[in-house]
Amino acid sequence: PSGMSIHQDALYVANLRGERLRIIDLSSPSDSTEAFTGSYGRFRDAVVTAAGELWVLTNNTDGRGTAQESDDKILGIFPAKSTQ
Repeated sequence: PSGMSIHQDALYVANLRGERLRIIDLSSPSDSTEAFTGSYGRFRDAVVTAAGELWVLTNNTDGRGTAQESDDKILGIFPAKSTQ
């Protein structure tokens, strides 16, 4: 994992190598879901704001290849998905 954030009973885990956002239900840690698998490339970080907004950062051009306009993004997910 490259970045993590907690909101309510959910842990959001950004994955560079796995190219996905993992959502772990903290009330049942063996339960997790994966989001955006293969959609945006490598995920660098996940942050939940005080208002409950989830922001994720993609990182596809950190010295690997030639940067293109559509490579790295900041994605907003409103509101952060609750596992309750």
